[in-house]
Amino acid sequence: MACSPSGSTCAATGGSPCRASAGRPAPAGRRRAMRHAPHRSPSPATTRRTAARCSDPPTVIPACAGMDGIGLLSGSTSFGRRCGGVNCIERPATLLSIQYLRGVAALMVVAYHALHQFSAGRQLGPAEMLQGGVDIFFVISGFIMWRTTERERLRPALFLRRRLIRIVPLYWTVTSLTVALMLLMPRLAQSLRLDPLHLIASYLFLPWPNPTPGMGLEPLIVPGWTLNYEMSFYLLFAAALFAPRKVQPWIVLGTLALLAASSPLAAGAGTFARFYAHPILLEFAFGMLIAMGFGHVRHMPRAAAIALTLAGGALMLLAGGLLDPERSGRLFLLGIPAALIVGGAVLAERAGGLARIAFLGRIGDASYAIYLVHPLLLSALAQLWRWIGLDGAAFLPFALGSSLLAGMIVHIGFERPVTRLLQGRSARRVPLRPAGALR
Repeated sequence: MACSPSGSTCAATGGSPCRASAGRPAPAGRRRAMRHAPHRSPSPATTRRTAARCSDPPTVIPACAGMDGIGLLSGSTSFGRRCGGVNCIERPATLLSIQYLRGVAALMVVAYHALHQFSAGRQLGPAEMLQGGVDIFFVISGFIMWRTTERERLRPALFLRRRLIRIVPLYWTVTSLTVALMLLMPRLAQSLRLDPLHLIASYLFLPWPNPTPGMGLEPLIVPGWTLNYEMSFYLLFAAALFAPRKVQPWIVLGTLALLAASSPLAAGAGTFARFYAHPILLEFAFGMLIAMGFGHVRHMPRAAAIALTLAGGALMLLAGGLLDPERSGRLFLLGIPAALIVGGAVLAERAGGLARIAFLGRIGDASYAIYLVHPLLLSALAQLWRWIGLDGAAFLPFALGSSLLAGMIVHIGFERPVTRLLQGRSARRVPLRPAGALR
């Protein structure tokens, strides 16, 4: 990516104007002199240097300056390219497969919780596979984290700032609103219990025993247990950014593997050890490995890639009917199928493209909001449903539609404007650097 030899347009963006590398326009007197100066053809050396810059692999950056996957869940999945030596940015098409999968995963989790509202504590049989939406999120998060940073040398502080901007505001807001409802309207959250230490741990993304009977280490917003894993992954990823570029992914992958392998040893240990030494962490590694291989698998037939996705879905459905993934072998029952689904989807898109379906894309955009707002909403709706005396079998479509609508409202009315505001402030503090300085 580079400016044209004359320096006036960006050769990679179809001739759009480029700013000077310092980001400031030339003084007025100099602009007049430049207009009257005779045109000079670029020297052969200049042309060779420009061609070399254009042949460089693009610097891939998150187009929203802080996207994830959860990564997880939040942010746009489009990738940007930076012009060599200038501040021009090109924004290619979104990876639609990732965008669609984020929306599907969020709706899977909503459906799982909606069905459990009327299951009387019974297992759901094949429908237990719906909790695999979380595993898809984890694989996507690993994919996105590596794909958006593999060619941009980020400072650890900047990486964490971007992640916190995407995750924290909405999560803290939903947590605070839940506390307010528990205090002011306790019947809407009658199954929840407040404990000061647990509440502090919830805000800090730390595992802590939930005071609600029958719960484990879930935070106040129960699906937030996944964000506790996400935050640990982000911290590990940020620590790896201090290392030389070539070893960064191997530090992350090796640490995740060691933590997962130590799971049997941590079974009798304390809260933190049992939580963080869990095989589910390898799902982030699956996503990273898919991203690392994405640039090397050039010619997989589209039919083969689609077959991978379908095989992953079939295995996940089969796993839901065989065992309870929460108690044994979740990594194999849901994690590996989730990796097949994500890997097959991105390769299928590369092989033949996907139709752009605006509604599915919007669900993907709002997936994080849907994920966070649906638990309290479903609790209130289920109480209303029972009070009216309606059939529990009809609750699922109503719950899906209500959660989707509420999530989109929260995304458009709160999450998106707040994120843009914070990203804008962060971008003003951290100017873009030339692509050549990133290597």
